[in-house]
Amino acid sequence: ILGDQHDIDRAKHGGVDAMSADDLKKLNKNKKLIKKLARKYDAFIASETLIKQIPRILGPGLSKAGKFPTPVSHA
Repeated sequence: ILGDQHDIDRAKHGGVDAMSADDLKKLNKNKKLIKKLARKYDAFIASETLIKQIPRILGPGLSKAGKFPTPVSHA
């Protein structure tokens, strides 16, 4: 899960890997690291609050891999 603190807490409670916007910014559009991230997981889920920022933070890496995140809401 790529998300805000609420979704990260829910993911960790469920035993799912999670990354915050700050974690994603640390990748700094590094293509090798983004490809590695894309290969590590079959799919991505992202908080609605973060979904619009992902292309700006990561660049086109996840989209090129065909793994752009599916949005999830807090409801």
